[in-house]
Amino acid sequence: MLAAWYGARDRGSCTTIMWQRILFILCVSVSAISIQIVLGFRPFQFLESTTTQKKSQQPSGEETLLGLTGDDANFAKKKLSNGYRIALVGDSIMRYQYVSLALYLHTGRWPSNEDKPTMMLYKEVKGWHAYIQASRKAPSPFEQCNCNRVMNGNLPDMEKSYENRYYLEGNHSLTYITKAGLHPAVGHWDASHVHKKHENLTSSNSLRWSYNWTGLICEYLTHLDPKPDYVVLNAGRWGHDLNETHVQDSIINALKETGMVGIYKTTTASKHEQTEEQFAPSGAHDAPMCDLFIANGHFCLHMNWTLGLSKREYFDTLHLRPNANKVTNLRLLELIKLIKNNEVYAE
Repeated sequence: MLAAWYGARDRGSCTTIMWQRILFILCVSVSAISIQIVLGFRPFQFLESTTTQKKSQQPSGEETLLGLTGDDANFAKKKLSNGYRIALVGDSIMRYQYVSLALYLHTGRWPSNEDKPTMMLYKEVKGWHAYIQASRKAPSPFEQCNCNRVMNGNLPDMEKSYENRYYLEGNHSLTYITKAGLHPAVGHWDASHVHKKHENLTSSNSLRWSYNWTGLICEYLTHLDPKPDYVVLNAGRWGHDLNETHVQDSIINALKETGMVGIYKTTTASKHEQTEEQFAPSGAHDAPMCDLFIANGHFCLHMNWTLGLSKREYFDTLHLRPNANKVTNLRLLELIKLIKNNEVYAE
């Protein structure tokens, strides 16, 4: 795929990507002209960087989860009253966070563990294709979903699968882009037209774009209409390159050049990671990423409260049930409120 050639590596800044893209187009053009001449045609006929964020504003542990099961609709609605524009980038763990927040914005009610069936658990909707159809209808007509899943045994084929969701209702714009570790984010729709009605495409042959972290920020997210104010990103539970210095620097440069606020979301503990020792290999890159983001004027959404979380709050080894996703989103909204009020500071 041509798009993958210039979009799949995270090197340098948005400007670097632009020049790489221009050089690529020039090379293709020269090659095409040469071919035409040979054939006789006339050319041109056609926090745990806790030293930098208020720990008191980031509650932790199962106590927090149980303490937020009451009626907190007014709490969240107040945080979103001005219409925040948020892009969430990550794997399926981030997807369920998106679905939780999108359904709240649409209905005024958070999905709950007691809901039967629930759009938060694909296994309750009889398989992936049924889940995609049902979850598209839930916030209809305010969400457009460029979604299809191709399985390779028991796992999705990430080179052919895509799931990008775009919610727009009133002043609220919420975007979810699938980016699973090293796999590029891919899709069909032009960034400026995502909120128009589209037919759901089920082929990976006509994919229009393919980007890794820097390209996604520079070439896609910044061109969404409306443009996101905040980009929340996480590599999820896939092999990734977020521990590589040049990738980290390229993400920071991309956020700076596009003027969007970055929020790095740390790794969510799995059901079996009950202690810091068990979790350490999964989250080894989190502290350096948080330090880097905060040092460059961006922020960190800590998920360390999931360490030791009751196994009842997972619907499989990795994915949180609705009540826990609600807590994640309440913490995100609280962090955004602090950012807007300039209350997050270096101690």
